[in-house]
Amino acid sequence: MEKICFKIVEWGVYLVLLTPFIFFREYFYPFVSPKTFFFRIVIDIILIAYVLLVLLNSKYRPRITPLTAAVTVFLAVLTLTSVIGLNFERSFFGLFARGDGLLTFFHLFAFYIILTSCFKERKYWERILTVSIAVCVFVCFSVLFLESSCNRGGGTLGNSSFFSAYLLFNLFFSLIMLVIKTGIHRVFYGLTFAVFLFFLFSNPGGAFTKGAVAAFFFAIIFLIFSCLFYFNRKKAVSLLLLVLILLALGSVAAIQLDFAREKALDFWQSNSVQSRAGAWQVSWQAWQERFWFGWGPENFSISFAKHFDPQLALSTDSWFDRAHNVILDIGVSSGIFGVLSYLLILFLAFFGLIKKILPKDVKEEKTVIYFIMIALLAAYFFQNLWVFDTVSSYMMFFLSLAFINFLVYPEKEQTRKKTGFLAVFTGTVLIFLAAFSLYFGSIQPARASRLIDEGLDQPPEKSILSFQKAFQVFPLANIEGSVYLSRSINSLLEEDHDKEVIHQGFDLAEKHLKKAVSENPLDCWLHLSLAEHYNRFYEFSGDHEKLILAEQSLEKVFEISPKLQKAYFTMSQTKFLQEKQEEALEFLQEAKKLEPRYKKAILLLIKGYMEAGEHESALAELKLLEGLDLTCRDAEALAEVRTVFVEAGKSIDVFIPIYAKGIEDNPEKLCFRMDLVGAYLKIGETEKAREALEEWPSF
Repeated sequence: MEKICFKIVEWGVYLVLLTPFIFFREYFYPFVSPKTFFFRIVIDIILIAYVLLVLLNSKYRPRITPLTAAVTVFLAVLTLTSVIGLNFERSFFGLFARGDGLLTFFHLFAFYIILTSCFKERKYWERILTVSIAVCVFVCFSVLFLESSCNRGGGTLGNSSFFSAYLLFNLFFSLIMLVIKTGIHRVFYGLTFAVFLFFLFSNPGGAFTKGAVAAFFFAIIFLIFSCLFYFNRKKAVSLLLLVLILLALGSVAAIQLDFAREKALDFWQSNSVQSRAGAWQVSWQAWQERFWFGWGPENFSISFAKHFDPQLALSTDSWFDRAHNVILDIGVSSGIFGVLSYLLILFLAFFGLIKKILPKDVKEEKTVIYFIMIALLAAYFFQNLWVFDTVSSYMMFFLSLAFINFLVYPEKEQTRKKTGFLAVFTGTVLIFLAAFSLYFGSIQPARASRLIDEGLDQPPEKSILSFQKAFQVFPLANIEGSVYLSRSINSLLEEDHDKEVIHQGFDLAEKHLKKAVSENPLDCWLHLSLAEHYNRFYEFSGDHEKLILAEQSLEKVFEISPKLQKAYFTMSQTKFLQEKQEEALEFLQEAKKLEPRYKKAILLLIKGYMEAGEHESALAELKLLEGLDLTCRDAEALAEVRTVFVEAGKSIDVFIPIYAKGIEDNPEKLCFRMDLVGAYLKIGETEKAREALEEWPSF
């Protein structure tokens, strides 16, 4: 029986390492939720076998090491901050979009305890690392074969940043296996290392994906110099001096080069950097409000909305549900105690590895492995200053901590102890909790995720039924599911469907949005979604009571987040539907005042002026666009504004200077150039239209 339980644990661990490769399109948030459910389900099964294993043989009981104690403290802080945070249920189960609730961290902790308690021989760790490396190879090739439009360069991980974070761990695992193994095995690990390097450096991600590349680069430099310094101090010092001189000369040369300065300036002024810088500032303000214990896990978006900075609207990413910085993320969710407990884990892991290196009688192979793990932790922490973890990278982090615990705190031979009543009672409780978690924490949410996805792709009658079932099997699906149900029903308005069925859909969405709002009274986004739903409900039914309810929801939004432009846009829509044009324009003007450079606010104000018949005011606002940087996305919005001008019988020649500015800002793209050609043709300037087209370099 003991052998059977151990084999279940061992093969279960190999199975759980498949988590990053799990991807099913038929689930809500297909790149996230299936992985979370798979990880938790397998861990629950392993945990039941592990508890039985402990009851059969006491040598598998968890040991209290400094690192294990630190991980336990971190989990305890997360639990405390979940209890005293804004919404314990939300913090405990987490949301479909990220799956970072306390329940997932309990499973990560169980994963760590199982690894540290069961695998005390080197052969098991070689197998675990090899399985992880093999899975990573498949994940790498999924980047090539999955459609890039749906996974953003991340293969089965769905995002190039998440993929790079996961890849970092396996790069260092490959290095470890290269050190350990010999012969043909070393060839295999060398090839995997080369494959991982290729995908890390060729991954077409944004600026912050390259953060993983920079983290790996500096970690490798640290690794090389550390090993050289440890084994041959004279060579290391000479090489270090040479590198420092080259770096100094290179820095001076870069400063003198206009090209380098322009590249640095372009990087800093890029949308991705500016949006994250703004998000960090908002996150810091949110953390200060609840400095000690934070807002609770999975409540970042609530704190973000309260401290929203209107300047964020200028970037492509104006809304964040994570800070994209590990310290700020933990600070907002769990306060300073969460940050300190997290840093304690890293400190004890670093300290334990360094302590093992200090004695000079340590074998060379082991010393190199210690240095590799130090470099891995440093690289992981550095790249996490720009992104955030998912269940896949969390799994690799806790796996790495368990491996470090194995390296630093080797277990001595234990005598078998008698299993007492307390152990049996504790084991029974844990088995019950694992079974409870398996069904209510993973199977039911997985069913709800599948049902929501079905509801988004089915005809109205079946869609409503699918959403109803989703809300029944997992009540927390209200938070995200009700919003998507509302959007789904709204998308049917322009199609020919049974009006009674659509009305049922509107009623169901309203019911569950209201329930979600009542359970999350500080969630600005839910209040805003409910207000938008009421506006659409009025357009469908003509019930003026819905507009009054929309106003009430928006007043709550203004209380929570007084600087959120989208709330002003929605309120202006409500006022226009009430035929209160002056009040509607006031809200649009106020939205523009919050950030005068926000093009969407200007465009909506122009449309508002045109609808109210204030054509001169609309022209004055349109003129402002000539002084702003324009993108092809703006061309789409301008097309809607131009349609309003045409319907009002106004000449579109006023758009010609704006299109010219758009071409200047996007010389290699066709969007504004085609609009300019169309405008010239509309006003009868055929020759100018031909000249505008011929000036395009690719024509």
